[in-house]
Amino acid sequence: MVFSKPGEIMDVEVIRKLIRDANDLEQKNHYLQKLIDAQPLHPAIILPEHRASETLLTFAIGYIASVPDVMEALSEVSRTAGITHFVDPLLNIAAENFTIDQPGLDQLLDKAYFAHRLIEEAAEICSGKIGSPLIPLDMTQANLIVHTMLGEEFANQLDGAVDDIVSQLIRSQPISHGQIPGTINASGVQQWERIWSELNGVTKNLGIELKNTSAA
Repeated sequence: MVFSKPGEIMDVEVIRKLIRDANDLEQKNHYLQKLIDAQPLHPAIILPEHRASETLLTFAIGYIASVPDVMEALSEVSRTAGITHFVDPLLNIAAENFTIDQPGLDQLLDKAYFAHRLIEEAAEICSGKIGSPLIPLDMTQANLIVHTMLGEEFANQLDGAVDDIVSQLIRSQPISHGQIPGTINASGVQQWERIWSELNGVTKNLGIELKNTSAA
């Protein structure tokens, strides 16, 4: 795989437009709602007794919509930390994946999962170099919920692709402790707080929980 150069990040407004268009399509064809209704709910996901499928739909839409915001924020943090050579290629791969065809929300869900998992892995690796979180955002529970929504086999395939991409990037664009400052500039704290509040509301305020099981 040939990785893009730092700074060659696709305009996230393209992603936002694709998401808006997919939301409009969902209002007409209900592709994502049909996917949710057709797929058996994983026993690890606990939903409110009433309006369960509608609740899961709201969660999925919020999860998809968060991708461009998280990408923008991580891009800014990586510039502050001086690690754009490592982060930018991953963000670009995630962005490019969004532009394959013009899918509905049902297809954007797996694209969003792929993007969030790439970001999660990048943040974990970089955080290990500085001993503190690179981004104040824990997507673990949201990613696990979507993992179960996509189905174990398909989600594991996406996880495997993420692992391969990150491993290859580490070999070609290594980062060391000395390349990352001990503390990350907090100029984007308000942006992170907004994103965290929105994502936290997607799961907690909707009453969605995930059992701590090996299947999840």
